[in-house]
Amino acid sequence: MFEKYGNIHAIRADYYPILGQLMEEIGLAGTINSIIQPYDTQVNVDAGTYVGLFIHHILGDVNIKMYKMDEFFKDKAIPLLIPWKPDLSVVDINDDRAGRVLDALWEANPQQVFGAVVNSAIAVHGLSTDAVHVDTTSKSFHGAYEGDFEDETVPQINLGYSKDHRPDLKQLIFGVGTTADGVPIIGEVVNGNESDMTLNGRWVKNLRNIMQKVEDDEFLLYIADSSAVTTNNLRIRKEANIDIISRLP
Repeated sequence: MFEKYGNIHAIRADYYPILGQLMEEIGLAGTINSIIQPYDTQVNVDAGTYVGLFIHHILGDVNIKMYKMDEFFKDKAIPLLIPWKPDLSVVDINDDRAGRVLDALWEANPQQVFGAVVNSAIAVHGLSTDAVHVDTTSKSFHGAYEGDFEDETVPQINLGYSKDHRPDLKQLIFGVGTTADGVPIIGEVVNGNESDMTLNGRWVKNLRNIMQKVEDDEFLLYIADSSAVTTNNLRIRKEANIDIISRLP
């Protein structure tokens, strides 16, 4: 909240300005805008900037409500949070525009967008990409949903092995891979019934392209749990010349 003392305004900044500077350093907005099509030519807030707003909102509010995004930013110093667009006003933030940005991100392929942002961060900060630490988790969903998704390219919310110990609930699977420093460099959301063995096999197969280590003689290490150790995954690993550290099943 703002406390007014004459010409002095006090605000609670928290960590938001640091996060804003990090996003500006890696060129988050520009990288995203170079990939996706403009979601609406009639507004002055580009999609990359909206993604920056999403990040602040997700990390700053455990009860994320897109229709209340503007309320979240009302007491924030927006020029410190979004330093590349200091003239951004809270009146420019609403759920309709946010929804159109999410649609535009999906149309552009979220994996491609995330990969471009990651490559920018790697280049700016000189991150080591010699090793990737991989794990997955499940996210359970409650409630009834009308109809099913007919588009098979959309991750399906369905029953599967629950890491939340709720086999009665439908779910999605989230996979993430990080550098040795803990910086996420791979991410994917998949069907709730997809096996970790399948996901690991696909990631090992595509890892050299994802990490931009296309030469077979470049060292690359894949670190995961025992779900990475299958006959097929080990064959893929050998063909890609990728080392693996894991546990035996």
